[in-house]
Amino acid sequence: MLFGLRVVSQLFLRDSGGAIPVATQLALLSVLFSRFCFVLCLFSRFGVSIMDMNLWTICLLILLVTNCFGFGENIEVISPTRIAYTPTQLLSLRHGQSVHAGNTRPNMDSTNIPKELRRRKRGRAGGIKKRMRRQKHKPFLPSIIMGNVQSLNNKMDELCSNIKYLSEFRNVSLLSFTETWLTDCHGDAHARVDGFHLLRGDRTIDSGKGKGGGVCVYVNERWCHPNNAVIKSHKCSANIEILTVSLRPYYLPREFSHVIVCAVYVPNRSLAKAAALELADVIHDLESKSPDSFVIINGDFNHCNLKKTSTHYYQHVTCPTRGDATLDPMYTNTKNAYRSFQLPPLGNADHNLVHLVPKYRPVVQRQKPKTISIQQWNFEALDDLKSVFDTTDWNVFVDAADNLDELTETVSDYINFCVELTIPVKKVKVYPNNKPWITKRVKEVINRKKGLFGKGDKEGLKRVQCELKMVIREEKSAYHQKIEKHFTENNIRQVGKECV
Repeated sequence: MLFGLRVVSQLFLRDSGGAIPVATQLALLSVLFSRFCFVLCLFSRFGVSIMDMNLWTICLLILLVTNCFGFGENIEVISPTRIAYTPTQLLSLRHGQSVHAGNTRPNMDSTNIPKELRRRKRGRAGGIKKRMRRQKHKPFLPSIIMGNVQSLNNKMDELCSNIKYLSEFRNVSLLSFTETWLTDCHGDAHARVDGFHLLRGDRTIDSGKGKGGGVCVYVNERWCHPNNAVIKSHKCSANIEILTVSLRPYYLPREFSHVIVCAVYVPNRSLAKAAALELADVIHDLESKSPDSFVIINGDFNHCNLKKTSTHYYQHVTCPTRGDATLDPMYTNTKNAYRSFQLPPLGNADHNLVHLVPKYRPVVQRQKPKTISIQQWNFEALDDLKSVFDTTDWNVFVDAADNLDELTETVSDYINFCVELTIPVKKVKVYPNNKPWITKRVKEVINRKKGLFGKGDKEGLKRVQCELKMVIREEKSAYHQKIEKHFTENNIRQVGKECV
């Protein structure tokens, strides 16, 4: 009889695939044996003799009875080499239900999902490109795609398609192109790209050439508002074409006030030296007017080397842009700011595009904040210090000193001791990206402005905004005078402490 039950179990589990573990077979045999005893009881109750029936017929009846009772639907077959599920279990996982022991209930948490199907947490993938995908339109520095397009007019369809379907173009902050060949006959609507604001500098008659040339910059509207993208200057001469753009994006590290982009095109290699001198004059003017800005200088330089001038900028394009030569470099005033990747050219242009991905880390992430001690001078502390000086017998110092220098040193040490003893000291955490002119007074006005904004007081907000501008102007002027005083007193060490 047991042999027959074992054969039936093997026939029943043939669809489960592969060998069945011994523990599973024993469990199944015990269940079949209990069902077999149940069938015997039924036969004896109805007066049917077991000896008149064949053993295989009895086993077949047992199999039919177990199928009628739904036995086998929820059997979990455990195999060391393969995991198998019943159709009911798979459907329950797909519809968000968990079927366990015949009970169907909503799968509210991940505990009902089998362990082998649960997603394991492995941390976040590293790398600059992965970080750019997470940040998208909030990078620390603008991501840039630049290159010489050699007529943008006949490549607008491809450019629009790249922006629509390629994430590198769609999420980039700036698109900087040279040799656009745009003229007054081409309106801004003709070169318009969805989601980008166009700033163009076409070739003029000052260059002495009729056609060709021209530079343009596309600004991603999700990175910088169009009202904050302004053309500062446009210079077009026989030696060089420069378009200077000032940008104030939605987010920028505190160490930079704004971003300045210079799109450069040098038409001829023979004009490289003269073009470098003109470009150096433009850079010196920008540095004097905006010392805290982040400056980007890119374009087609035609072997014009910026390092031979008096400017100290860093070149970030390491891949060739035309053949084996790098004719389209990009310079910035920050070291290790970008990493360059090569992209296919736009249309039939012979210059490859370059994708510059920022790898810059803000100062607040690279340097730890410092904790300094500040003396809190108030009226109560001044009264205590005054009472200490009033009770001091100064003749003791005069009688003990042998000369004037010793008297001066002794009295100074005593005064410093009394100040440290009476004036309370407060520890303040100073972050490396704090501006030196952001004082306690400025912070108080800023906090008052936030409070009025939360209350919805528009009139009060206007008054506080005017007061904030005046306070910032006064604190900047005070800091400027402080630095000038150190220079006039030849206190270079203190100048270094104040400016760092």
